[in-house]
Amino acid sequence: VALIPAISPRPSTLDCENWPPVPNSFSAETMSDSSSTRVVSGSSKPSSPLHKDEYTPSKTRKPDKDDQKCRRRIGFAGLCLAVVVSSAVFSLLAPFYPDVAANNGLSDSTIGFIFAIFALMVMLVSPYLGVKMGEIGSKKMMIYGLGLLSVSTVAFSLLDSIDAVHSTFFLVISVLLRILQGIGAAGSETA
Repeated sequence: VALIPAISPRPSTLDCENWPPVPNSFSAETMSDSSSTRVVSGSSKPSSPLHKDEYTPSKTRKPDKDDQKCRRRIGFAGLCLAVVVSSAVFSLLAPFYPDVAANNGLSDSTIGFIFAIFALMVMLVSPYLGVKMGEIGSKKMMIYGLGLLSVSTVAFSLLDSIDAVHSTFFLVISVLLRILQGIGAAGSETA
């Protein structure tokens, strides 16, 4: 029988608090038909059956460097995803919006203006949100900005359901949603 550390299997999800488990001792494991038993090396007498929580680290232990490294990596991956999503909204309209807007009676210059409103709002709102970030907090600002950006982008994708008869309504809703997208992007990018 080979000596192996008596630890629980690696969890299937990223659980930074409970991984890696700290082994209490090195032991040899043997399998019986009814349950798993633990045999301390050098002894042939089985001890009590293994329980799932027997080797779980206590909740009061201090986070070690591996825990901090895992949390930093998860946070960094989330931050990178947020920046990609926030930046992609600027160009996601190009494939479908000009055709939808032309069908609703908007000119090419008006379509260009609607595209430019996004960058204009980011430029105008970012300094204000930068000042307010101390009061709001960077995490909340990023969450609120991404939330506003997501909701307004989903609403913008539904613009093709507006009838071509209502071109003024289509223009107003397009401008309003593009302003909201710019404010949301400014919040997430400032944070």
